[in-house]
Amino acid sequence: MEKMKRERRKRDEKRRVYVSVLLILVMLFCLGRAGWQTYKNVHAQGVYEEIKEQSIEGMEVTEAEETEAGQQSYDEAEIPSVDFEKLWETNTDVCAWIYVPGTEVDYPILRNADTSDMHDSYYLNHTIEGVAGLPGSIYIEPCNVGDFTDSNTVVYGHSMKNRTMFGSLREFMDAEFFEEHPYIYVVTPEKSLVYEIARQAVYDDRHIMATYDFEDEGDYEAFLESLSEQEGNIREEVPVTTDSRLITLSTCMSNDSDSRLLIIGVLTEELER
Repeated sequence: MEKMKRERRKRDEKRRVYVSVLLILVMLFCLGRAGWQTYKNVHAQGVYEEIKEQSIEGMEVTEAEETEAGQQSYDEAEIPSVDFEKLWETNTDVCAWIYVPGTEVDYPILRNADTSDMHDSYYLNHTIEGVAGLPGSIYIEPCNVGDFTDSNTVVYGHSMKNRTMFGSLREFMDAEFFEEHPYIYVVTPEKSLVYEIARQAVYDDRHIMATYDFEDEGDYEAFLESLSEQEGNIREEVPVTTDSRLITLSTCMSNDSDSRLLIIGVLTEELER
């Protein structure tokens, strides 16, 4: 009997050792995976910072002036001066640059030109260098043209916890921040575009460009109606109609996988470069 007890204790001890070793291996694997992902994120952000240093010329961020009515107006000095030839040395899929004052959004915009899928999302999980995984890139789908002349251009990016990519857009959910930061700047090889932010909305996860045809007035109106049903901040003095040329910044909500944060801007200025 005593011998059987000793053997049982040995078996139990071996199992505990096996379980402990397995748990340690799992923990090491998780730590290694997290560490590798952190390294990739930091490296990717470093690449984007380097690209920014090499490609943005003579940008001086200044406070926006006020109009006679007391409202802020954009300052042309805020618009980045972009060297696209330099950007194209890294990736010829760069179609524009986006800068949103008051946030970390200051990135090239990618568009996959080598696909027949009009809703291709390659750059959601590939960096400007083509490296797979987070943080991906800021991008538009092939269904939108790269010169931003569509009635609505939807720009996508991950909402990273460290505020990179579109992570800092969640600031617009704060009414005071929303009111104090009214502009989005997009620079293409031909033009500089100034958008005034009309509203912020928490939307569902429907695919906007697959759901609505913005060249159809009825569909465009249906989209605007759907926006009016959502919670969010609104800039009443910026009307949005079916004649407006929109930019829609779309990113995920970290606490709700079925919702998207949308920032809607209306084109107000189009400047030749």
